[in-house]
Amino acid sequence: MSALTLIGVLLAAAVAACDSDAAETPAPDPSIAYLAEVRAALDKTRSSYFVWQSTGNVPGELAGKDLDGATLAGHGFFDPGTKDFYRSVAMEGTAADRKKIRKASAQTVIGNDFYLSEMPPEGELGPAFHIDLDRVPRGTVLYTINQDDPTGIDRFTAAVERVTDKADHQYRGFFKAVPGEFLPIGVPVVGGPGIFTLVTDETGGVSTIDIAVHPAGGRSLKFHILFSFLGRKSPINGPKQFSEADESLLLKDGA
Repeated sequence: MSALTLIGVLLAAAVAACDSDAAETPAPDPSIAYLAEVRAALDKTRSSYFVWQSTGNVPGELAGKDLDGATLAGHGFFDPGTKDFYRSVAMEGTAADRKKIRKASAQTVIGNDFYLSEMPPEGELGPAFHIDLDRVPRGTVLYTINQDDPTGIDRFTAAVERVTDKADHQYRGFFKAVPGEFLPIGVPVVGGPGIFTLVTDETGGVSTIDIAVHPAGGRSLKFHILFSFLGRKSPINGPKQFSEADESLLLKDGA
């Protein structure tokens, strides 16, 4: 074999080896980039003033034995600068005697003041109770509101495990549903596999989140959450009339 022939053989072998290495290199997993984009959208939303609305069903284990086929509707506001927060939630269902039952309340956090207001069927705020948050240990859950994460976005971000699909501004993936948590934005969660669809707006913030949780042996939980007015701040006001409450009456387990 001549020297030129030997060089040609060696070059051909080197090229074949490079082609083989390239073929064996796996393509990047797009789900990693999708997960980063979803977390970035949630972070952007959390750091902005926003209004939210949520609608969905409530399984019996959350609604209580006295309600069947319960639905829940809520709305609220959040100011990340001051941590001021407002949330109203109304749950409706059919009792064992076939009567329609409605349970509704509103919670407001302004600075160190927490207010709980019952809401009659007309939808107007009823009598309110007040608690000075300086009297309550930090991190205490007040009527399912976690002081450190009142909207639930932090916990939802941490619960997202995998994002599998992306189409334009829409992402689909899975999150870990923890019983007793409220993810996201005050939505009650039962334990089980959690699936979500998240849509972003033109600015990169969250526009909508749809979640579904399918607990073993229980009714599925499905919710739709709409975000709006990102960054358009408006004041959050507390009730004009209220009475002081014993904080032990308002402390609830959960997050």
